[in-house]
Amino acid sequence: MATLLAGVILVAFGLARLGAAIKFIPYPVTIGFTSGIALIILSGEVKDFLGLKMGPVPAEFVRAGGRSWRISTRLILGGGRRAVTVAIIVAWPRISRRIPSPFVALIVTTAARAALAPAPSTPSAAGSG
Repeated sequence: MATLLAGVILVAFGLARLGAAIKFIPYPVTIGFTSGIALIILSGEVKDFLGLKMGPVPAEFVRAGGRSWRISTRLILGGGRRAVTVAIIVAWPRISRRIPSPFVALIVTTAARAALAPAPSTPSAAGSG
């Protein structure tokens, strides 16, 4: 919700030609606000990134971190895919800045997962009759 609201505010400022108004907002406020949102997003998404099975993640960052740092078999087995995703996101800008690195990581890892996934089993027609 915070990301959506920030985007709406940025678009509104741009359409109103008030982009220069950002210079009146102190730099520490901008950095603090952005860092706070980043921590909220991190604490909410870390369980999915690590592949942990747990209930809802608490809103408080410290409590969320404590609950999320449990090692599971999904963490160990899925670690390669996560490492490749992060590596692509970090390295891709050196190759091309035209295509966003998260988009490339999404396409590459999804294609690799589809190529390496076992084919879904279908019921055989021999048993019907």
